[in-house]
Amino acid sequence: MMICPKCSRSVREARACLHCGARLSDPPASSLGKSALQWRQEGARVAQLRQFERALQAFEHALAIEPENGLAWLNKAMVLRELARADDALEAIRTAAELDPGDPTIQRALRMYPGAGIAAARPAEGRDDPATAPPHRGSPHD
Repeated sequence: MMICPKCSRSVREARACLHCGARLSDPPASSLGKSALQWRQEGARVAQLRQFERALQAFEHALAIEPENGLAWLNKAMVLRELARADDALEAIRTAAELDPGDPTIQRALRMYPGAGIAAARPAEGRDDPATAPPHRGSPHD
C-alpha cells in the first residue's frame, strides 16, 4: 500500500491511483534513513499533536518498509478515522486484524469498527506494548 501524492488516498500496488488517476512511483524501502519503527514513532508523535495528514504520511512510510506490520496498519486506521475516511479506515483495520489477529491492541480497536466483520481473536502473550499503541483522540498510546 502507498498513499497517492495527489488525493492522499491509500492505493494498493498500482501504476496509477484508482481514485484520481495520478501516476504513482514505487515507495522507497527507506526514506531519509528512518526505519519503520522511527516512522511509526513519528506518526504517533504528530498524531498526538492532531496533525493527522502528517501522521498518515509517516505511517505510509512505515508500511512501505514493513507492509506486514499489523500495528502500523492499525495506526493508519486510527488516523484515517480521525480524517473522517471511514471506508479507508475500515480497510486498514481489517488488514491489521488479518496480519496480527491475536494482538490485544488490534482487538481493542476492532470494537470501534462494528462493521469490520472479523471475529475477535484471543490476545497473544506479551503483545500489549504501550509504546506502539495506536494514536487516537487524546493520546497515541492509550
